[in-house]
Order: sequence, then C-alpha cells, then structure tokens
Amino acid sequence: MHRRSNRQFNIQAMGSIQLCQTLKDRDVLSKPIITEIYNRALFLLQTEEARYNRLQFNARGLATILYQFAKLNYVIGHEFIDAWTNKAINLMDEFNSQDLANSLWALGRLGTQPQDTFIQAWIHHATNSIENFNTQNLANSLWALGQLGIQPQDTFIQAWIHHATNSIENFNTQELANSLWALGRLGIQPQDTFIQAWIHHATNSIENFNTQNLANSLWALGRLGIQPQDTFIQAWIHHATNSIENFNTQGLANSLWALGQLGIQPQDTFIQAWIHHATNSIENFNTQGLANSLWALGQLGIQPQDTFIQAWIHHATNSIENFNTQNLSNSLWALGRLGIQPQDTFIQAWIHHATNSIENFNTQNLSNSLWALGQLGIQPQDTFIQAWIHHATNSIENFNTQELANSLWALGRLGIQPQDTFIQAWIHHATNSIENFNTQGLANSLWALGQLGIQPQDTFIQAWIHHATNSIENFNTQGLANSLWALGRLGIQPQDTFIQAWIHHATNSIENFNAQGLANSLWALGRLGIQPQDTFIQAWIYHATNSIENFNTQNLANSLWALGRLGIQPQDTFIQAWIHHATNSIDNFNTQELANSLWALGRLGIQPQDTFIQAWIHHATNSIENFNTQSLANSIYGIFILNVLYNSKIKVPQPFIDAVNKNIELFDENNENISQILKAHYYFGKQGVGILTSQNRKFLEKKFKTNLTPCHTSNLQLNVLKVVKKVLAQHTVTSEHYIKQITSSVDIFIKEQNTVIQVDGPYHFDNNNVPNISTKLNTELLKSYGYIVHRIPYWVWDKLRTNTDKEKYICGLICNDQSVSESETLEDIFYDTQESIPEQSTSEILPYSESQIQDDVFYDAYEYIPSDPLIHESSSHYDMQALGSIDSSDFEARSL
Repeated sequence: MHRRSNRQFNIQAMGSIQLCQTLKDRDVLSKPIITEIYNRALFLLQTEEARYNRLQFNARGLATILYQFAKLNYVIGHEFIDAWTNKAINLMDEFNSQDLANSLWALGRLGTQPQDTFIQAWIHHATNSIENFNTQNLANSLWALGQLGIQPQDTFIQAWIHHATNSIENFNTQELANSLWALGRLGIQPQDTFIQAWIHHATNSIENFNTQNLANSLWALGRLGIQPQDTFIQAWIHHATNSIENFNTQGLANSLWALGQLGIQPQDTFIQAWIHHATNSIENFNTQGLANSLWALGQLGIQPQDTFIQAWIHHATNSIENFNTQNLSNSLWALGRLGIQPQDTFIQAWIHHATNSIENFNTQNLSNSLWALGQLGIQPQDTFIQAWIHHATNSIENFNTQELANSLWALGRLGIQPQDTFIQAWIHHATNSIENFNTQGLANSLWALGQLGIQPQDTFIQAWIHHATNSIENFNTQGLANSLWALGRLGIQPQDTFIQAWIHHATNSIENFNAQGLANSLWALGRLGIQPQDTFIQAWIYHATNSIENFNTQNLANSLWALGRLGIQPQDTFIQAWIHHATNSIDNFNTQELANSLWALGRLGIQPQDTFIQAWIHHATNSIENFNTQSLANSIYGIFILNVLYNSKIKVPQPFIDAVNKNIELFDENNENISQILKAHYYFGKQGVGILTSQNRKFLEKKFKTNLTPCHTSNLQLNVLKVVKKVLAQHTVTSEHYIKQITSSVDIFIKEQNTVIQVDGPYHFDNNNVPNISTKLNTELLKSYGYIVHRIPYWVWDKLRTNTDKEKYICGLICNDQSVSESETLEDIFYDTQESIPEQSTSEILPYSESQIQDDVFYDAYEYIPSDPLIHESSSHYDMQALGSIDSSDFEARSL
C-alpha cells in the first residue's frame, strides 16, 4: 500500500483527538511522524495557555495516547510521563474501566514507573469501579501492577479477586495466565475460592493455552506454593508435552523450575521431551535459565542424559562470568544433589568466579555451595576456602540451623580445618539456636565435629544432648549411628538419659540400620565403654548376622573390636557368619583391621577355624611393611592371648618378629605397646622361641620401667592384706608385688608358697559376675609361670562380717598351699631369650584397661571419610541420607 507523504499532515495544528486517531492509522505512520505526534502531544500536556483548551486531552484521550505509544514500543521520556500523570491525576474520576486498564497496561508495557500520587489515585478509583471491569481489564491491570512491581492496597486486591472469581468463566487463556502470573510476581496469595475457580476453568481450557501461558501459569503456582489438583497437572503436562517444541528457553526453564518448586514428578514422556528440546536449544538459555533448570532437575532427583549435561556444562562454563551468586549456588547444589561430576574446566571457572563474588553470597548460597563441593568430594583452592570462611564468619549470625549444619558437614566431608574464629562463632551461634535444629542437622553437625576432631565447649555439648534426647524418636538410623559415632570419636560421655533414649530408639529401629550404621554404633559404644541392654545386643546381633555379607572390612573389624572391648559374647551363628565373610574378604583388610580382628577374637575367647588363621597369617605377612608399631604389638599380643587362654599353638610369623626387632626404637612412644611385646616375649621365651633379641629386650625393659606408673591400692585390697598378714604371720607377705613376666604387680604375694592373691573389684567381672577376659588372662598367665593363684571377689569379702569370718576364709583359701624352695621360684628357673629367634605365630590387640586404649588403635569408623592410609581404607560408598539435608524449602531458585 502506498504511504501518504508527511506533508499531508499538519501535526502541529492537531488536537488530542486527531493525534490519537493518527497514531492508530498504521498505514500512515513512520518514525518521523510518530516523533512529531509525540512532540505535539507533549506540548499539549505541558501547555497552560487557554487558547489550547479545546485541543486538550480528556480522560479517554490520555488513556488512548499512552496506550498507542506503548503498542508501538515508542520510548517515552520522563517529561512526557510527568506531564501525562499530572493531567491524569486531575481527570482520574473521569476514567472509565477501559481507560484505567489501558493506562496502567501501557505503563507496564513501557516499564515506566509513574508517581506514587498517580498510583494511589488510580487504585482508589479502580477499587470503586472494579465491578465495571471486564475480564481483559481485570487481567491487564493486574498484569501491569505485576510488571511494575507495584503492591496495591489490600482493599483493591480483595475487590479484584472477588470480581475475578465471579467472572472467571469469561477469562480467556491469556487473561487466566496473565492474572495468575501477576499474583505470583507480586507474591499475593489469593483466597482458595479464586484458586479453585481458576484451576477449574484453566483445566477445561488447557488445550487453548499457548506455551507462554502454560509456562507462566505453572511458574505462578510454583511461586505462590499452590498445589493444584492432579487433574490440572495431568492436563498441563499432556498439553505441554505435545507442544514442547514451541517453548522458548525461558518457558522451558520456568516450567521445570515450577515443577521442582512444587515437588511434582512429571511423567517420563514430558521429561524426555523437555530434555531433548532443552539440549537442542541450550545455547539460547540465559544464566538464570541454566541455573533454574538444573536446580529443578536436582530438586526432583531427575538424572538427565549425558548429552544434556555435557551441553549444559559447556554453555555454563562459557557464560559463568554472567552467573549471579544465586545462579552459582543453585547450579552447584543441583550437581551435588544429582551426584554429577562436572569437568575440571567448569569447576575451575566456577571457583574462580565464586571466589571473586563471595561477598555477595547470602548465607544460603554459602551453605549450599560448600555442601555441594562436599557432596561431590571436590577440594577447592585455598583462596576460595579462605574467602568462604572469612565471609561465613562475618555473617554467621544470619545462618539458619540447616545452613549451620550443612556448612560444617561439608568442611568435615572435605577434611578442611577452619580457623578457630569460625569454629568459635559457629559453636556460639549453634548453641544459641540448638532448639531449632532438626535431627539431621543435629547428627550432621556432631558428625562433622567428630570428623575434624574439634572439641566443642561443654555448653554446646550439654545443649546438643538435651535437644537430641528430647527429639531422639525423630532420628533416622543414620542420624542415630552418626551421632553416637561422633561422641565416641570425641570421647564425650553423654548423660545416661541420652544413652537410654538412644538405645531404646535404636533397638526398635535396628532392622533399618545398614551395615555401616550397625558397625559405627557398636564401635562408639565400645569406644565409650557403654554397656547396652541385652535387648539391644540381641537385636543388633540378629540383624548383623543376617546382613553380614554387606559389611565391608572396616565394619567387620570395628564390630568385632567393639564386642571384644565390651566383653559381649555373641551367638555362635554370628561368629560363624563373621569368620566366613572375613575369611573370604581377608585380602581387603588393612593392617589395623587385621590387628583389631584378631585381638577381639582373643578377647572374646573365640578360637577361629584354621582357614581363617591361615588366611590371616598369609595376608598379614604379605602386608607387613604397612604395619605400624601399634598394629605389630597388637597382632603379636593377639597371638599371645590365643596361646595362653586356648593353647592355640599359633606361631608368631617370622616377618613380625623381624619387623619388631628392626623397628625397636619406634616402640619408645607407647608403654602399653612395650608391655604387650614384653609379655609375649617372656611367654614364648620360656619355650625357647622368644620375640626379642637380648639387646632389644633390655632396651624395652628399661623403657618400660622408666615410664611405669605407681599402683593404686584400694581399701578392699588393704583390708584383705591385713587379714592375710595376720593369718600367715610367719610368712613373707607383700603388697603390689611386681612380676616381670606379666609386666604388672599382683595384689598380694606370699613368697614361701609362691602364691598370688588377687582381690577383684567390680571391674574384673562381666555383668553376670563371671570373670572377664582380662581377669582370666591374668590368672592363666600367672599359672603358666608356676604361681598358685587365688582370687577373692568383692562380693564374697563383703559378706564376711567379722574378722573371725575373714581369717577363717583366708585360712581355708591358702593354708593348704605347699611351700616351695627358693630354687623352685620362677625368678630362678626363667631363662632369657635366645639371640637367634625361630619362627612363631599370629595376633591380637589392645590392652584391657580403659586407660590403656589409644585413639590411633581405633578406626574413624565412618565410611564417608578418607583417612590416613596407615590406619584404614575408606569406602567409596556414600549414603545420600547422611550427606546433608536437601529440603526444598532451603533452596530457592529465582524465576525469570
């Protein structure tokens, strides 16, 4: 069509009506004409000369001129808007509903913020005339408020929702979508009657929604946290799947974000279609679209195909500098949630950008980012960690409890020791907010402190235990296991109320414990010396027996070590299952596991089958170079116990003997290790096959004597001694008599009869008053050296009320013992070991008094944590539940 020339128009003579009519005629418009019209309209808006009154804008003209400029996307200056709003405010009462709607829509379309006085006047008039708005006016007005971010008064919203609810069936699909979008944009929660009416009408007309309407509607529901009926969701997903190729990248991102926000799992057909289209159009995603999409996949636990991930990572790496802090945090969180290991180029780019922008991270961004690094096992550069810790320390008071827990968990997971200032700030804030921690937060926080070996103040521990005791029934099995493990790792003795509550809940839920949970829990009880009720032990053993094949070598060793430590005799079915599985997996045991297992078997008086012993010796001999001094001593001591108590005839392998003598100087660190080696040497030495050369024996004896601590004599022992001396006045009776071959003193020694009297307090017995393994070993060892041994239980002595009764009891106990000549005493018949040492035998571990147990004997007992390879291997299995909370409420993604 031929355009008429500009000279046909005398725009400078036009009034408001002609200007509006000309703007509507698209056939005659050109940029110069539009500019002339704009300038003429601006003149009329600004002039106050009376001669132009007849040409001035009325209410309809004001609405029309702004509406037409907005439709043309013409850029309007502030002076025009100021003049326009001044006129509009004066004429506001003359605006009808269409004028009101068109005016506000135009401002929204232009992105122009009017003066507050105009908005107040507009809202006041619109509220009073809302019943005259048609559905388009209703939708466009609310859309404009949403577009401009203007929060109207509640009276307007209530009036709008009331009228919209009543006329909802007349809304077309665009009006439905725009209205809900605006409510979401402004964060306005409409009444349930409106939502139900909206969803009902939208469900029936869903096939008429275009892709933008589909995306905007679902985004708004997600933004407002409104769960629609399943019929709407099914209809939405069906239509969206069929039209997915028409979605733009923002529609793709917003739709998936909303599904993630609402926790709605779409059918696989939708996900496959979404991923296919998103992969092909990934280069058109902006950074927020990239972040929101991946966040939603993570939130819903959807594993996308590798082609999508590779495309996503490639585009994200190239555009990483445009990510804001929330995008950075949400993206990494999603990768961590899905367990996706990105290429190193992405991680390096992410860490570089995050380090530079760390001060803009809020506490959720800080927490989620570090959590994801921990979840993926990615060690960031020190510059990032230092920046993270500095910013986190300064903003620690703003962390919520999940952020506190997740952050500390991640540091523990990565083995990062933060500065003391951070730890002190963390503990102070956590102590004050402990009542707001959920059970996973409680468990993860304590686990991390245990993993990092950080001893918190007593105020924190008391607050933790108090809250954990009250909420123990809400702990899952991993939380139960991790919490107790951490207490054991830190050597913290909790109050009995906590232990009773823990054992009660653990007993009831034992069937849900996995192998690591079973092992860690028992290890901690052993580490703390806590004797659980028999009901727990029976439940533990039953479940462990049935699931023994799922135990890794660390679980096997720790469990048996704990049973030995607590002196608990498991049923034969458990032992047989344990030995069978351990024999088959013996080559995967590290040296500490080898040592601890054999020690526990001896401690429990269990003689394993020959196949296990042979497998043990074969693997231990081949890995002798990896044994540290503690493991060497414990292994040799284990063989010693099995020989003394059970006459096992197991020999200490020659490589163990060679290793001890070769590294004799290293045994200077631990007097208990020296005691174990010397006892084994003396015992095997009387058979002519000792462990140490003469020079090395003398070296260890000197070291042992130097570090020997004085004995403590109990009142019970002194009382018995007094009576024995009276009954055997003619004999030489001594107290705390040191016997070199057992590297300790005996309570009472009668030299002429070569008789030992041991006065046994409560710690010498198991729960059923049966002598414990340490007591049995002491007795049998003394007997092997020719001593006559009498043991007086504390309860027997307590029943003797009078001195006469006590004297009669002692006389009946020892008066018939035969005297021996001095030449028959052990000191004279014992001979030193030979310099040339024949081969001997196998292993056990650990001393039996609590004070002698060393931390480095124990595993960290937690499969998620790498540790010193000389101590134990870590498992590569990671249980998501133990790794930190991923509640959707804590991970907000911004919509576009």
